[in-house]
Amino acid sequence: MLPSRCHQNGSWHVVCHVAGVALLLWAGLAGTSCGRDDHVERQVEILTPFERAWLSRRIESIRLAPDPSFPPFEYFDDDGNYQGIASDYVHRIERIVGIRFRIVRKSSWDEVVRAYQVGEVDVVPAMTHTPQRDAFMLFTEPYIEVPSVIVGRLEETRSLTLIDLVDSRVLVLEGYASQQYLRDNFDYLDVRSVPDTATGLREVAEGRADYFVVHQAVFAYVQNQLGLRNLHIVGNTNHLVRLAFASRKDWPELHRILAKALATIGPEERAEIYNRWVFVMPGWFRLDRTFWMGLLGLGALIAASMLLFTAWNRVLRRRVNAKTQELRDVRDHLVDLFNGMPSALIVVDRDGRITRVNTVARELVPADGGATIGQPFWQVFPFLETCRDRFAQAIVERRFEANGPDATGKLTVGARTWNVGIFPIRSEGDRGAAIRLDDVTELEIAEQQLRQSQKMETIGTMAGGLAHDFNNYLTAITGILSLMDVKVRGLAEPARSMFGNYLELMNESAGRASQLVQRLLTFARSRDPEVVPVDLNQAMVRTMAMCRNSLDGSIVVELRPWHAPAMVMVDPVQLEQTLLNLVINAGHAMTIMRRPNEPFGGTLKVSVAPAPAGRRLPDPIHSGDADGRWWVLGVSDTGVGMDAATREKVFDPFFSTKPKETGSGLGLTMVYNIVRRHGGFIEVRSRPGEGTLFEVFLPECESKREVPDVVPPRTATRGVGAVGRVLVVDDEPVVLQTVRVLLEECGFDVLTAADDAEALGLFARRFRDIDAVILDVVLPGASGIEVCRRMQAVDPNVRVILASGNLQDPRAEGASLLGVAASIQKPYRMDELCRVVQGVLEPG
Repeated sequence: MLPSRCHQNGSWHVVCHVAGVALLLWAGLAGTSCGRDDHVERQVEILTPFERAWLSRRIESIRLAPDPSFPPFEYFDDDGNYQGIASDYVHRIERIVGIRFRIVRKSSWDEVVRAYQVGEVDVVPAMTHTPQRDAFMLFTEPYIEVPSVIVGRLEETRSLTLIDLVDSRVLVLEGYASQQYLRDNFDYLDVRSVPDTATGLREVAEGRADYFVVHQAVFAYVQNQLGLRNLHIVGNTNHLVRLAFASRKDWPELHRILAKALATIGPEERAEIYNRWVFVMPGWFRLDRTFWMGLLGLGALIAASMLLFTAWNRVLRRRVNAKTQELRDVRDHLVDLFNGMPSALIVVDRDGRITRVNTVARELVPADGGATIGQPFWQVFPFLETCRDRFAQAIVERRFEANGPDATGKLTVGARTWNVGIFPIRSEGDRGAAIRLDDVTELEIAEQQLRQSQKMETIGTMAGGLAHDFNNYLTAITGILSLMDVKVRGLAEPARSMFGNYLELMNESAGRASQLVQRLLTFARSRDPEVVPVDLNQAMVRTMAMCRNSLDGSIVVELRPWHAPAMVMVDPVQLEQTLLNLVINAGHAMTIMRRPNEPFGGTLKVSVAPAPAGRRLPDPIHSGDADGRWWVLGVSDTGVGMDAATREKVFDPFFSTKPKETGSGLGLTMVYNIVRRHGGFIEVRSRPGEGTLFEVFLPECESKREVPDVVPPRTATRGVGAVGRVLVVDDEPVVLQTVRVLLEECGFDVLTAADDAEALGLFARRFRDIDAVILDVVLPGASGIEVCRRMQAVDPNVRVILASGNLQDPRAEGASLLGVAASIQKPYRMDELCRVVQGVLEPG
């Protein structure tokens, strides 16, 4: 509402009078065009049977809390009666749907809001929608719209905006939407809240504050009641307050009932309610001399503008057309960019309903998915159901977020992995979000394989060190056991048989321990493969002929060789070991790993074939290599299969799902390591109850010559004899003592040294008396290789026997260049040790 005195001079004065006349005419026409006698009660049922049944259960229990002091919109009069514009709407809705609200009176607006939040109130009839209130309220469409204005004293003659109120004392109603509007957009103003409109107007009128930001209709109503004539509207805030019915979020039925009832109240009836309460201040349309002068000036300005309009119109039209075309080009460019993005983009409104999708996202919609636009994104894309809460949080918090700990992150759906990002979008009067989907399945697979490779490298290094130390202790055990064998054979019966049985058990256990260590050494990549050209077809047939009898009779074996040679460069022994392990595992999966009530049996298929054309290889290093450069050795079974968690650990050392007495858990670890050492890689596919497929990829070689079928036999060891003095150098006391006992038992004279310094000192003093040196590769000071060099500097003819738990250890490299007489692998038995020493002392 505008007062009778806007300003003393200037254009603002003219605008005030013209606006006053226009508003008065509108109010008069609205008042004459509608009246209470024109209303016809609507007898048509607007509620569904479900809504009517829901309402009948709560017909007099719905609690409504008005603002106690918000005239003319709603307030309680001196007699405690609920009055105002909102009151008329409430009573009208009660008649339309046949309901009786239970009015709850609170002392202030803050108490109304708090009562609603704690569940004491079900409906608030006149509330402004804010994002914060979305969390606990449902809002109808606004039924009252009123601007917020700036009220000042009459001596203020300027036309002000909120920006002009810097360094001024500004008042606003506590807890109202105008207060939140100023906080969000003008936080630099000195704003103080007041409990009611009357208090705010009095403080401005009496000079305790400069300006009061308040609803226009509220100002006019309360000013008239208080009789404060030294105040008027000095500016506009550009903030339009929209009042709506707010109801409980857990009662969507009540929200729909209120919305339907409100929709039946027509424009004429709404105008009548508004005019009954909005006060038009007297003097608004006083037509004084200044008004006519201003009106004439306005007419002259309009006439001058019309003279320029015709000439300027064509120029403007051309500019508008050019700008329009420019905007179309920009729009088309943005659409092409949107559809050309490699990511799937889904744009949704604040309720999660799809407003736009790009080409990639459209391809993700199922063929029978139906309409897309306007549907909730979690219905069109069901795999995004888990993102609903994250979407709601992003909308409420209004934060722009990239992928990271706070974003949705990775989402796995079946065999695909998606990287999901939700980015809130804010625009004038609207809010929504963009959902971005990136298919990172291949990247995830590559990362998993890289982690697996790094893990195997680390464990391999550790395994090599453990195997070396373990071999030292096994040397003592096997050496002493071999000595006991000799002693026991000299006993008389029955002691010889009894102790012989015990020794046989201990020797068997020591042998298994030695085999376990050898597997660890193989896993640790301690033995370089001796590669030759091999036809995978012949290797498959030869290996399966050896192991066919070890498979259960219930297993059907199918061999599928390739119709031409499949040549690869491999170590034949290690290839045989790889295939044997895969076949044995497949056999176990179809027999001993089945449940007790399941029968044994199944089909074992072993095949050789080239990598299919166009297949993307699973290895991140070789992926993308040309087709036809890889051979695939496949071993599949119809056994128990594996779940995803088991597949991830299947190559881990000592991991096994078999009974403890069946396997050590190193078989597949060795397979993995052997294949990688040959420049290949391995892939496993399996599901519980559907069997397992292992595919070994090996690079093709151009050579077509075949490897001999029989591996050359080892050279036979020589006989045992015992003459000479031997220096034994080892840092393990138990090994040193054991070797001394064994050599002395064979008849040798033995000297010992526990480190490099002691060994070199003893050798320097007595090298003429020492016939051979047994030298450990690993010593705490200088390595065995370095000690050998220094001994050769003292006596070039020294005979050195190199001993190690791992003769393929990189620390032993170069030993052959030093001219060592022999080498021996730990652990060893007494007869083997004596034969090696005797062979060095008597080479002829």
